[in-house]
Amino acid sequence: MARRCVFCGASGPMTREHVWPDWLSRTGFPNEPTVIESGPLNRLPSEFGPMRPLSTTVKAVCDKCNNGWMSRLEKELRHLYGR
Repeated sequence: MARRCVFCGASGPMTREHVWPDWLSRTGFPNEPTVIESGPLNRLPSEFGPMRPLSTTVKAVCDKCNNGWMSRLEKELRHLYGR
């Protein structure tokens, strides 16, 4: 079963995308390992174990979205943040 992009619905290969922009980890935000859980699936959260929150990635976005509008948005936010 082909995966579909969570934003545009395109099927095919998905790219890894940081949940939080990668550059945030270099701005002083806390990034100590902590137990990460995903929201309830069948009322039971899924635990992924200790991870660095700002390093977490998901494979649910197509290349066109990831390297297109999402990249432009992240660059603009980074510019506004002064990084």
